[in-house]
Amino acid sequence: MKRIGTTLKEKWPEYILEILVITIGILGAFALNSWNEESNREEAELKILKEIKSNLELDLIDLNGNRKGHFENLKVLDSLKRAQELQLTNEQVAINFYSAFRDYIYTPQRSAIETLRAKGVDLISDDSLRIDILRLYDFYTASLVKIEEGYQPSLFTDDFIYIQNKYYLRMDFTSDSPQVQPIFSGYEWLKNQDVSIRIDRTMMQRRWIVKQYHQCIQLVQETINHIDEKLTD
Repeated sequence: MKRIGTTLKEKWPEYILEILVITIGILGAFALNSWNEESNREEAELKILKEIKSNLELDLIDLNGNRKGHFENLKVLDSLKRAQELQLTNEQVAINFYSAFRDYIYTPQRSAIETLRAKGVDLISDDSLRIDILRLYDFYTASLVKIEEGYQPSLFTDDFIYIQNKYYLRMDFTSDSPQVQPIFSGYEWLKNQDVSIRIDRTMMQRRWIVKQYHQCIQLVQETINHIDEKLTD
């Protein structure tokens, strides 16, 4: 009968081999799991970046439309200042007031950024790209929303209502042909301080808003380009 010590000496290579096989198996499984996790993370990152890009491309349409609207309103406001020179009719003056003092709404597409926040912003591995995206959504687009919806100097409807109530008996645009009946004839009333100050103030504010839109549009386009670079890596 062999002694236990002799048996261990004879089988130790077998035991060592088993330990090595088990160790290699564990390390292999761990490496495979890590590879799968990394692959899934990269896939999720690319997917969310594509969604953010798609949202930003829709935002560009809205941003460019609003900027163009504000710019066109500046031209209309200028025409009111030159109404006598341009020989505008009562209907044209009224329509210009109606158009020049309209407000705009900016509603950025936020589905992708909210999904990113839910998954964790660290999902975006590129630090500079992550900072660009968060800065764009948390400051620039958020600021434009506040400017258009809650910043009092940018709410022009009140000025239009003031002019309508004080200087018109009727200003109806619900029909195909506007029904306009001004209280005063001629152009002198357009030079009244309460009217001119509202025109000048609105022009100044719209110029500032156009600059804000221009800056935001540039940053949106730069962020889209940055995302494209990441997607094509």
